[in-house]
Amino acid sequence: MKEITYLYFIESGNGGPVKIGCAKDVQHRLCYLQIGNPNKLYLLAQFPIEHGLSELKVHHLLRSRWIRGEWYEAGPVKDLLTRQRRSGRWTYRETEEEQETIKNRHLGEPNTALVATRISKAAAEALTDRVLMKATTVSAYLRGLILADLAGQTGDV
Repeated sequence: MKEITYLYFIESGNGGPVKIGCAKDVQHRLCYLQIGNPNKLYLLAQFPIEHGLSELKVHHLLRSRWIRGEWYEAGPVKDLLTRQRRSGRWTYRETEEEQETIKNRHLGEPNTALVATRISKAAAEALTDRVLMKATTVSAYLRGLILADLAGQTGDV
């Protein structure tokens, strides 16, 4: 029997940031994360990963509320969870301010994970699109880009 992987939402403190990740054993992950966190962690929700649901999709939906790593602002995450429970759909509508935040991040604010890879803005946008289309991981896709670059290959990503 195939082991189920869950998408989890763990809040740091009361109203603190929320970690969105995936694990086969969410309780074990919660205990592991608690070791390095001074705030009490709370499991807000967990969902089996099925067709149409992925960690990357949820990260993408909340990209304007990203703090660092897999941590997001609590309010929008809780709003997303409330809407999901009511409608069964994963939706989040960005405000104009949030869209501006995303635009600024793509223009090279230093807190993006893509800065370390030294790829162009076009490649970063292609990465986002390809990862979402192919349902692959960012690290696997970046590894391919880096290996192609090291091999001297050029062209569109």
